[in-house]
Amino acid sequence: MLAARKSQAIENGCKVSILCNTWNTPENFLRQMVESVLEQNYCNWELLINNCSDADNCKVEQTLLAYADEKRIKVFRTANCGIAGNTDFLIAKASGEFVLLMDHDDFLLPDTLAEMVTAQQISGSDFVYADEIILFMGCRHLLKNIKKPFSMAALERENFINHPALIKMQILKKIGGFRAGFEGSQDHDLYLRIGEETEKIHYLPKLLYVWRYNDGSFSARNLDVCIESGRRAVQEHLKRMNIAAEVTAEKDRAVFTIHSVTDKS
Repeated sequence: MLAARKSQAIENGCKVSILCNTWNTPENFLRQMVESVLEQNYCNWELLINNCSDADNCKVEQTLLAYADEKRIKVFRTANCGIAGNTDFLIAKASGEFVLLMDHDDFLLPDTLAEMVTAQQISGSDFVYADEIILFMGCRHLLKNIKKPFSMAALERENFINHPALIKMQILKKIGGFRAGFEGSQDHDLYLRIGEETEKIHYLPKLLYVWRYNDGSFSARNLDVCIESGRRAVQEHLKRMNIAAEVTAEKDRAVFTIHSVTDKS
């Protein structure tokens, strides 16, 4: 379905902690996610999986047991306390210099880590992001999500970064990781705070991640919640930057407009 690419492996590079929360993940999607990590031609990684599935779901655990001999894969079992709490749990367990966030039903291309680590080494960036492929479930339709060089104004308008994102652990911990209360737009909130902390952000114009679009995902089922979470993330970002403005969202879209507030004092 997708042509695999191989770039020359890097012998030495930073350790990358790939963080993934699973929740009642279908076996075929879960296996594809894990196998895509195992097939990386960059070897200095660890995959941390937090199994937050329902208590009566044993299939996810059984599927992950097949990878018990791979020491770079570490599986945890916790109660589901939301995407922010689940991911912050994994951040605390991670030992890598950089973090790559991954959804449980997505997958990487074989050269994803090699390409992103190389870009980080060359640019000296704290944050590297790249293009992605959107795979629509139930059909064979693919959409290339080609992004653009970083600008805070563009990020304030919408989360154009999404996946993949390679983030320096030091920066991630400094800003306090994820924040509860921004479900559905937790990545947008995170990226805004990273952009406030560092200017060393690099765009890599290569397709390196496959995002499986799922009508049953949280964002698809709770669109209004996600839009409001994104609006508040941008509003709070402006407040931290001492910018007097109001943020509104487009109808049925997590795309935002900033309206300047005139000081009438």
